[in-house]
Amino acid sequence: IAKFSFGRTLGTDVFAMEEETNGEFILIPRHDPSAVVREIPSDKFFNCFHFGPAFEDQTQDELVINGCIFDAYTFGGEMGFNGKSQEFDPMAWGTSGKNPAPRLDQFVIDTNTFEIKRKERVPVIPVDMPNFSGDAKYCKYSYFLGASRPEGWFPFRQLVKLDLESFESIVYDVGDGQVASEPMFIARAGAKSEDDGFVISIVHNAESKSARILIWDSLTFGDGPIAECPLGDLIPWCVHGSFYQDYNP
Repeated sequence: IAKFSFGRTLGTDVFAMEEETNGEFILIPRHDPSAVVREIPSDKFFNCFHFGPAFEDQTQDELVINGCIFDAYTFGGEMGFNGKSQEFDPMAWGTSGKNPAPRLDQFVIDTNTFEIKRKERVPVIPVDMPNFSGDAKYCKYSYFLGASRPEGWFPFRQLVKLDLESFESIVYDVGDGQVASEPMFIARAGAKSEDDGFVISIVHNAESKSARILIWDSLTFGDGPIAECPLGDLIPWCVHGSFYQDYNP
């Protein structure tokens, strides 16, 4: 910490994962400050940056959590950027073996005993960066970036629609030399179902040095994009974003 304070080392050098310690969930009550904070241990180490749909099923006394899980993780060189040398090699970061591809796990916690009663690795290609309709409520569908390519798992080149009940998935690959950004679900005005809307993603083309927005009708995602909007010259990769219906610059 002292070296970091004086600018002698990177912030990522301050942190390290204790992979001998099992991961756990900490449940913090949002609306009752007097309620008990619960710690729910798992049976092994895991690291999770991004959660998919998480909701309480009161009919089954269960809390369901979908998380994009790293089975191991080493801080430093995230996304291929070496802060010390200023070198950038995103392919190498995804093939080093220090950070295996993120996988989707579904955890079910018993809200009576506050123990994990079930855990399942969802049978889908490696995924991260989930986006879905709603917060803290049941969702049947979620959208992800696919982390699967011949050279490794990063940068992301797929968009994935996943049915969280059947685990059936639809994968759209943007192609060689291209990188997709986090998918964003936008509900249709007057939507008649949870999944009634549009999905957008900014796609970066390293070969043509250009970028574009791809747009899908979420109900017919498997048919491919319904439109694309050119953005001109290549822009920095968009990691996260938000959509505001009433924004008018």
